[in-house]
Amino acid sequence: LIQRDETNTANGTFDYTNPLKLYVTPNDLSASYSRSDAFRGKPLEKSADFPDLFKFTTNWYLQTYSQDYSGKTSFTPLGWLDDWLGVKPFANLSLTPSYKFSVAREKKRLISEIETDYPKNDSQTASLSTSFRMFSWLQPSASYNSGITQTYNLTVSTVPQYYPLYGNVTGYIESKTKTVVRTSGGNVSVSLTPRDIVDFKPINSLSLNSSFEISDGDNYKNVDKGEYVYNKLFVREKLDERSLSARNIITGSRESLTLSDTVRGNARYSPFEFLNFRDRLSPIKAITTTSAYSKTDRKSETTGTQSQTITQNWPDVTAGIPDTEKFFFIEKYVSDTQVNLRYTKRTTDDYAFDEKTKFAQTISNSYDYRFNFIKKFDCFTSYSVSTNLGEDVKQKKITADGKSQSAAFQVGYRWNDWRFTPRYDWKKDLEIDGTPKTTKDSLNQSVSVGINYDISKPITWKIPFSSTVLNLKNRFTMTSNLKYATNTDKIVNTNNTDSYALSLSGDYTISDNLRVNLGSSGSYFKNRKKKQDDYYSMEISSSLTITF
Repeated sequence: LIQRDETNTANGTFDYTNPLKLYVTPNDLSASYSRSDAFRGKPLEKSADFPDLFKFTTNWYLQTYSQDYSGKTSFTPLGWLDDWLGVKPFANLSLTPSYKFSVAREKKRLISEIETDYPKNDSQTASLSTSFRMFSWLQPSASYNSGITQTYNLTVSTVPQYYPLYGNVTGYIESKTKTVVRTSGGNVSVSLTPRDIVDFKPINSLSLNSSFEISDGDNYKNVDKGEYVYNKLFVREKLDERSLSARNIITGSRESLTLSDTVRGNARYSPFEFLNFRDRLSPIKAITTTSAYSKTDRKSETTGTQSQTITQNWPDVTAGIPDTEKFFFIEKYVSDTQVNLRYTKRTTDDYAFDEKTKFAQTISNSYDYRFNFIKKFDCFTSYSVSTNLGEDVKQKKITADGKSQSAAFQVGYRWNDWRFTPRYDWKKDLEIDGTPKTTKDSLNQSVSVGINYDISKPITWKIPFSSTVLNLKNRFTMTSNLKYATNTDKIVNTNNTDSYALSLSGDYTISDNLRVNLGSSGSYFKNRKKKQDDYYSMEISSSLTITF
């Protein structure tokens, strides 16, 4: 027996619901505790008998033990406003705090009865969420969470300690400093539906949502072991930095800092819903639009180097129009149509020490159309085009100017229990730098065919000599896909490839409790410019699922 590891775990939970309606006490309370002890035994010179492996080990040289404490509760501290005074705003204010603390330590046996005990790491997680209804149409919510992790910097002491029976003993492990990592995040969100405030038909379909989020993190090295940091829940509150001349180091020196603020807003609106369009114009009444806005301001500092990135998404507008066949009098041939249009613009500004250094912009347009042709073929087609621009502001030159286009067409057809789905995809990318030099010029195409088979013939089976009757699903489904893809790249030769792929899987469901699955797949990859990169692969799988 070369090595033996043994782990013992104990845990417990507690849940309580308060039967009394006392607003100063929690509505409920839950808590849990767990401890895990892991022992690593010393190597043995001879083999161990199998029954000995079930005995508790005492011949260990390393023990790792961890403990977790957690708790959660909820309050409605202002409920008395409604019960006693009839004041509803803020009466349903709810507070839900939670807390978790974890600690991990190790104990190492130096010699027979001499051990060294030292901390490895510990962590704390705390959160608070709240929501309340100010009015029937306004119910904001908010949350905040904080996480702090301490990892101790361990060293082996060279100073011996004297024991009368053993003499000088060395190898004690100690920690004088630690690394502290903190994270925190918060969110405030509000949803608003104008029709809950005023009955004005042109805006009755409008719904609004907005939020503000923060996401922060920092990292400190060489923090003094004894410095208490678990009350520093806010990353934007800097840890103390003080000089320890005895060890000639600076504790609490910050290595990195990240502060991120994000504002989001979105709206959904059917602008013509209130108008009485009928018959051929009814699709106008069903037009839906969504719009979204977001702006993220991310500031970071790494070993004194400051940077900032501001990312804005606006506009981001989508419109959907159903039943367009009515406009063109083609209902006899085309039905269930849906047109979706989308326009997005994304800009990114980079700063270093408050000076703008880079600018990037991406503008995208996408269109897709779904329809059913002569009640037999369900079709889908799409096209999108995006342009990207990159600029080095300090050097006043263009670093990237590109265009990407993609298109797809798919047809689905059902014949009895079979369904066939051929599809074609096309994508072209072109990009130049400020030289100007072409940095990207590629064309990707793929053709695929999906085949699905689904048949179900439920049967009942009466067990002989018994009154028990089994209802069997007796369902078989098969899914297969054949795909060919080719890539042509005028810049990177090794990206000129062809690939072939085939997959086939079958699933037989006998009943709700028994199912058998068989699957296989194969592929062949060919590099037209670098033959040594060619390869093929095959895979076969099977499974039996029994549910009790």
